[in-house]
Amino acid sequence: MTLHRSLVSDAYLLTKYSDLTLLITRQNVTPKSVLKKCLNDEKMKKLEHVGIVLNGAQFERKDYSYYYNTEKEIKKRKKRRKKERK
Repeated sequence: MTLHRSLVSDAYLLTKYSDLTLLITRQNVTPKSVLKKCLNDEKMKKLEHVGIVLNGAQFERKDYSYYYNTEKEIKKRKKRRKKERK
């Protein structure tokens, strides 16, 4: 696979209309050389908000979870912990 110049150039034209730029990659599919060339491109270096999404990543652990806290949830959790300690 070869890197086409337009890969970064086309996206760069749209950056003035966006708040951030995301590079979407996939493990074992996106060649590292392509990603390196994108990240080293002078136009990309000038961007302030750049993120990378890695899709298809394989992890050793098979379980996955997440949560977020609201003030209400934090207070509930603290009350539960106090009760458990008694």
